[in-house]
Amino acid sequence: GAVSVTRARIANGPSAGRWQLALEGPLQTVRGTYRLSLGPVQRTFTVENGDVRFYGDPDLNATLNINALHTVRQVSQQGARPDVRVRVHIGGTRLSPTAELSSPDSARVSAADLVSYLATGGPSTAISGPSTDYGSAAYRFALSTVGTYLGGKASGGICDDVQLSTAVDAYGGQLRSVGTQVLQGTRFNCAKQVTDRVFVRLDAGLCQVGRLVDANGSGTGSPGIQDAFGVKLDYRLGADMTVSAGVEPPTSAVYCRDDAGARGFAPTPRQIGLDLFRLWRF
Repeated sequence: GAVSVTRARIANGPSAGRWQLALEGPLQTVRGTYRLSLGPVQRTFTVENGDVRFYGDPDLNATLNINALHTVRQVSQQGARPDVRVRVHIGGTRLSPTAELSSPDSARVSAADLVSYLATGGPSTAISGPSTDYGSAAYRFALSTVGTYLGGKASGGICDDVQLSTAVDAYGGQLRSVGTQVLQGTRFNCAKQVTDRVFVRLDAGLCQVGRLVDANGSGTGSPGIQDAFGVKLDYRLGADMTVSAGVEPPTSAVYCRDDAGARGFAPTPRQIGLDLFRLWRF
């Protein structure tokens, strides 16, 4: 987007009367990441859309209207489970922001369940029931937190943005039985701004790596590691138009199993997509 830069005097506070640069105009948030902090829970969200609007105030207190999405990977040894997506809407102003959680897949998911999915990878009933395995829940929490921490530390080198998403069976997985299956739901995501017009994101599933070191996994008939890679390319044609092309791995490669549809989740082959985005401003 574009903003106008002017000079203005601060009206209130200890710096009243001092000249300060001021911005006026909207900026579109077309991509990026947002780190949601819920106490010890730190989760990285991928920006979907939104805008930041300045009104010429010298304190630069812009209004925020941004949507970002975090995917909680769901893995089960009994079959594939649909991933749980959690959306955060960032509102308010730069000096006083607000965050509201929701799910784009179902309006009936409670706020408690959304926080529980972010913290432990499962719903609130999975950590409050009489048969809760607290050791496994703590392990899932630690695994997700470590993934977020490592992704943040790895950013800034070859990759401008790194995301490492992890998952352990949120319902039936036991701490003593995860073993090398810890990589079954783990995905590595590397994004790079190549030029002013080109943005590339590489996505790779790491479950095949777990199979290579799993003494109990024969790997017979399983997809090879080369099948687990996906890539997305964004090319900006102009200020208001972008073309996006991508290749997604098949479901069998994502979950390292040929019977990924065993629990009613429809498996898909490798997907190839091409999209053209046009932005209108009013």
